[in-house]
Parts: sequence; C-alpha cells; structure tokens
Amino acid sequence: MAALLRERFVPMAMDNVDFPNQTEAERDFLIDKGWTASTNGQSVFTADGRLLGIGYFFDPRELEKCLRESLERFEKSGAALTPQKRSAELEQMRTHALKRKLKMHFPPPDTLVANLTWKVTGDYGPAEGNDTSAGDKYAAIFQNSVGVDRLWITAAEQASLAGGQWPEAVTRRLATMLAYMSGTKRNALKPRIQLAPDGSITGTWTGADGAAGSIKGFLRTGSGKVTGLQLLALGAVQQVRDCGFSANLQTIPKGRHPRGALLMELADLAQPMRRVTPYHAAEHNYLE
Repeated sequence: MAALLRERFVPMAMDNVDFPNQTEAERDFLIDKGWTASTNGQSVFTADGRLLGIGYFFDPRELEKCLRESLERFEKSGAALTPQKRSAELEQMRTHALKRKLKMHFPPPDTLVANLTWKVTGDYGPAEGNDTSAGDKYAAIFQNSVGVDRLWITAAEQASLAGGQWPEAVTRRLATMLAYMSGTKRNALKPRIQLAPDGSITGTWTGADGAAGSIKGFLRTGSGKVTGLQLLALGAVQQVRDCGFSANLQTIPKGRHPRGALLMELADLAQPMRRVTPYHAAEHNYLE
C-alpha cells in the first residue's frame, strides 16, 4: 500500500480541530466530505474537486480497498461519489467552523518548547476496547502507546527560571495536562513545584481519586539561559476517551486508577514537531 500511496496519490495530513492553514473556502468544501471525522477519517479527491472515496479506517486493508476503488472511479470519466447530505447539525457545524478564529498558530518569538510524553505505568489488567481502538481489535496496541504533546515557556519565564524562580504560569500549564490525565479538577489538583538553588526540582500534586502524586526533576542554566530541563510527574490516572490523543489512557477500565507518568523535557530546536501547537493552547489564558 505504501507504493500505491507514493505512486498514485498525494497524501496530505489535515488538522480538522484547529485547521490553521485552511482557508474558509477549503473548510466549506470539506465539511460534507469527511471533515467531521477525527483521527481516522480519510477522503480521496481529484485536483478539480471530485470526491472519489470517503471512509473511517483503522485497518490498512480497508484503506487500501478504498484507494483502489477511488482509482477505478478516477479512471471512469465523470465518476464521483455524492457528498453526504448537509443535515441541520452539519450546517450548524459548518457555520461554527467558518466563524471560528484561531487564538494561536505558532509559538511566540523566543519561546522554549518542552515535549510532554505520558504513559500508564501501573498494571490495570486487560485493555478495555473502545471506538478508537476498533473495539478489542487494537486495544492491546493502544495499551502500549505513548501520548505526546508540547508545552510553551515564554522568554520572561525563561528569565525567571535562569534566576532561580519557578514560574507559576508553567506550573499551571503543566497542571492542565495532569488534570487531563487524572480527571482531577484543576482547583483540586493543588500542584506545588519548588526549584532549589542547585537546580533540583521537587513537588507534589493530587491525582485521580485524591491520591498523592510526586514531581521530581532538574534544571540547568548557563549565561542567563535555560540549557536543560527535565521533569517527571508520577501519580494516579484514569480512563480518558479522547480519540488517539489520550493514547493508552483510553484503555484503562472505568473506575480503575493505575499509576501514570508525565515526562517534560526540552525539545530539540531542530525537531519539526516543536512547532506543533500544544493541545490546550487554544485556551484564552494559556500564556498568561
């Protein structure tokens, strides 16, 4: 299938959550042609806009079938699928999508980017299947997956870190992710992070079901700049059903609170993924 994609198609990944690079006309075109699908939605078009294929696939064999059927339609002059009928709900989504304005596209100048990765580290028995894992079919694969996101640190916050002070705003952004993983309300999370003169980082937070969590790490600075940062938060997490983004949090059985880990470390400046907007950056006070 890789050869088929490489030789006969032009694959494109499209963010249908924040769509920073889409024009209004493109959004309008896509709304009834798979735009509402998330994580696993695929559509096939010709350059002049004919819809050749549409589907929601986990299994690559099903996707390959869709691609070959799309090629058959392409080779038949004028053949195309009919877009789905625009229901009242779909029309309402379209109106919302066209009006929506992004709050942020890329990190502000001189922003440090930290990678966030998370994983359930405690045993919770057999994985619980769901829509994203195609039931039990891929549940075991999702159970071993790792979640990925980013966190921004402004120039002013870097100056605070270099001066030996841990910024409260960075704690708040980190707490947003910990709240996501644990289901703990932000006002009950109570994160506390201390930065010692030697650069060691310690802290606490409240995880799922009120269980105490820990934070440890280190900060390295030089010439008034942050040169190294690594932080590990451990604590109880719970089931989070949020398509592929929640990774193996989604396969935790309801009511179970296994141990989980969130790792924060500086991103490589050459890493393309560092420019991807953090999941929660659309919140109006993300950088405040």
